[in-house]
Amino acid sequence: MWALDIDFHTPKDLAAINNKEDILRFLDSAIAKVEASEPKKV
Repeated sequence: MWALDIDFHTPKDLAAINNKEDILRFLDSAIAKVEASEPKKV
């Protein structure tokens, strides 16, 4: 979720650039779940 490609884009950036709204929603929910369960690690 926080990995970067060679141009320093996150998966969320790439989903937004390519208009992949379903993937963007999935990544948002996955990130929110991790942030809620482990707030100190994020």
